[in-house]
Amino acid sequence: MPRISEETIRRVAEATDIVELISSYFPLKRAGSSYRALCPFHSEKTPSFHVNPSRQAFHCFGCGAGGTVFKFVMDYEQVPFAEAVRRLAARAGIPILAVTAHARDIDQARAFPFLKNGRLRDLFVAYNVLVPGTEPALPLLDGLLCVDPVRRLTCAQALAHAWLQLST
Repeated sequence: MPRISEETIRRVAEATDIVELISSYFPLKRAGSSYRALCPFHSEKTPSFHVNPSRQAFHCFGCGAGGTVFKFVMDYEQVPFAEAVRRLAARAGIPILAVTAHARDIDQARAFPFLKNGRLRDLFVAYNVLVPGTEPALPLLDGLLCVDPVRRLTCAQALAHAWLQLST
């Protein structure tokens, strides 16, 4: 299934008022500049669920639940993030734009501009010679490609993709 574009997610978040959204599920009472209610995620007698319209966020001081419009829909309706975005987009009348493989490649090229410079061959050869997981390869990838080890695989995939594009 294609990934929902960041642009669509941003537009849905901007178009959805958190007070209006949560008020469509249960009543909120105004309390100063924010709103409050009994928390829908746990049972309580005193309202500890607060909605801040200026931050477009909610937080429950009783159970710790909190987040944005997406998190509210995910928790309240027990759906994954993508489905929450789809439901909110439908509510706001915003079409869902998916990121295709080609658009993802363009995004990677923008995120990793070093792939276009003359060091590409050197980086690719070094990556393949020093097999990932060996001690000499890790500092090379950390220093030249990315700092975060979780992104190491993404960087390596972008590097391999760019190399294949150059060799064809």
